[in-house]
Amino acid sequence: MAIGRAPGGELNAGRPMVALRPRVPAESGPARPCGYELVSAAARTEPPATCWPWVGPWTRGREPHDLAVEDYVGELDRPTDGLRIGVVSEGFGHPDSDPAVDDAVRAAVEILRDAGLTAEDVSIPWHLHGKNLWMIINVAGGAAQMVDGNGYGLSQHGLYDPQLMEFYGAKWREDGSQFSETVKLMLLAGCYTLDRHHGTHYAMARNLAPRLRAAYDEALDRYDVLIMPTTPMQASIIPAADAPREEVIARAFEPVTNTCPLDVTGHPACSVPAGLVNGLPTGMMIIGGHFDDATVLRVAHTFEQAVGGFPAPVACV
Repeated sequence: MAIGRAPGGELNAGRPMVALRPRVPAESGPARPCGYELVSAAARTEPPATCWPWVGPWTRGREPHDLAVEDYVGELDRPTDGLRIGVVSEGFGHPDSDPAVDDAVRAAVEILRDAGLTAEDVSIPWHLHGKNLWMIINVAGGAAQMVDGNGYGLSQHGLYDPQLMEFYGAKWREDGSQFSETVKLMLLAGCYTLDRHHGTHYAMARNLAPRLRAAYDEALDRYDVLIMPTTPMQASIIPAADAPREEVIARAFEPVTNTCPLDVTGHPACSVPAGLVNGLPTGMMIIGGHFDDATVLRVAHTFEQAVGGFPAPVACV
């Protein structure tokens, strides 16, 4: 099992593995300044990933006291017959979508249907606005928290690492040229809007976030989980070391169209390999209600059992 963290949900994106992004308290404590996901777990198969919520940083006394930690592994034995799947129409057919990826995910939904779940399309128009909200929150909030705030920011509940903050804060101020092209873009745009407009656009995006969250919640009142492609396209070629920044930045942001809105809303999501297309992995993202990680994992487990294990590219075998 591996542990990682990435802005926009890239840990879930286009990899031949199971990646679980755990629940996020939607309204508890100060809001996270930027739209970064919490630490996530990844594994080649689904059961190891289920152990993650037991050891996550919000379980050892740093979570609201009225939240019980479920037996996620034990929950896998509960049947999923009759669970309702909403296939989010807006998660498919993006301008940069690969039709083969869309087809692979819809085929995976049919496998779940054959396993006893029900499935039908559902429209969530607000999903199409999610990336724009995340981009504003990520740019302004990231500049404030991840750079000026030395990776942690201020006024947040949770564990701080004073030594890490001191080391990172000193090093980036010593040589900011070592930042990646995407971080440099975030700094330029974020500092500009904060200095020129004093956080106005950040505030506007944050005020719209509850409407985005409510749109998913309304659908989840009718369905147990929502499903869409993890990324609209297959894994792309890593840009060369001397690639122009326009290419580097485009490659960095193209996979997060479906994943990053959930960083804004805090819904738990799990990506499972839906199959191989042209020899490359394609992910299916399963989304649940707040603090309903168990149902997300049950559906993921059902799919793994139905397909007899997850396929791996030749290079990973």
